[in-house]
Amino acid sequence: MDWEFQLPTKIIFGKGSLSRVWESVDRKHVLLVTGKGGFREQFIGRIKKQLSNVKLSVYDNVEPNPTCQNVDGGVEVIEKEGCEFVMALGGGSVIDAAKLMASIAVNKGNAYEYAFGKKKIEKKGLPLVAIPTTAGTGSEVTPFAVISDKEKKLKAPIRNKQLFPKVAIVDPELTASMPAGLTANTGADALSHALEALWSKKAQPITDYLAMRAAKLIFDNLKKACQEPENMDAREEMSLASLLGGMAISNAWTGPSHAISYPLTVYFGAAHGNACSITLPEVMEFNALRSEKINRITQIYGPEKMRELFKEVGLRIRLSEFGVKKEDIPLILDGVVVSTLETNMVEMKKEDIAEILNKIL
Repeated sequence: MDWEFQLPTKIIFGKGSLSRVWESVDRKHVLLVTGKGGFREQFIGRIKKQLSNVKLSVYDNVEPNPTCQNVDGGVEVIEKEGCEFVMALGGGSVIDAAKLMASIAVNKGNAYEYAFGKKKIEKKGLPLVAIPTTAGTGSEVTPFAVISDKEKKLKAPIRNKQLFPKVAIVDPELTASMPAGLTANTGADALSHALEALWSKKAQPITDYLAMRAAKLIFDNLKKACQEPENMDAREEMSLASLLGGMAISNAWTGPSHAISYPLTVYFGAAHGNACSITLPEVMEFNALRSEKINRITQIYGPEKMRELFKEVGLRIRLSEFGVKKEDIPLILDGVVVSTLETNMVEMKKEDIAEILNKIL
């Protein structure tokens, strides 16, 4: 078996690692990208203290499921103020948006052209430090960014090796303020990454190891992190699971559950993590019937164990809970991202997806 594994991002992990931001900044003007929310002010204050000799501009116009407009607004600030370095402080939406801002500032153009047009990111963007405040997306170590166009109801992933951040600073203490619902949703996203990496065509020994380790951490700690928000051991393990899941998909990519999640988010407002997790048990069953490898994994982390965990942490397990009706299934099928679907280890046709959707309606 021939394979390769790439991860150019430097990783700094551990409680209190936010205090090491200064080590990675080697430019005079930084754009700090973040979202709205008072809890982040304390983190921004700690960053400012470390970068007292650096000019720091803050851009916080990033919403959940970031839009082309969010990204273009950040690029405008970079160009207007002459920022030379980008720092992302937030969840996956903030980090994804910051990746594109840093890239487009160098490659030029606008976000829509790269997400839905034919423009490709050719050059490395401005250096980027990614600091996650959630435990789920793993975006701090991936070459992916997901972006939306609200008016046209479009959502698409961008894959490009130039999107890898320069540095990831993963401080589990930053996730302590996450409410139970967000903890569950981001944890479900991390589990989606782990399992989809396992049944990817691109799976290989390193991604399998990372994915299995991430899955174990999630099954052992997600419920505790949701029910005991101040349990920093559980928070640390979930941050590690998210990181490992991100490392796995950075090389193995995501698959069917992510492909199906995009129309669930665009048309029904489903949170990304739950939009992915809702089909995970069924996709596992589909692959287990066709792969001895996945069949063996079901003996450890089977569909029923997964459904039980999702119920315990308050995640939705029926499409009807998102307001989906039987007549909406063709709309969902039309919105499936085919390029992501094709990563699955065995072919999954639209009729297979329709069967899965009807089963969990």
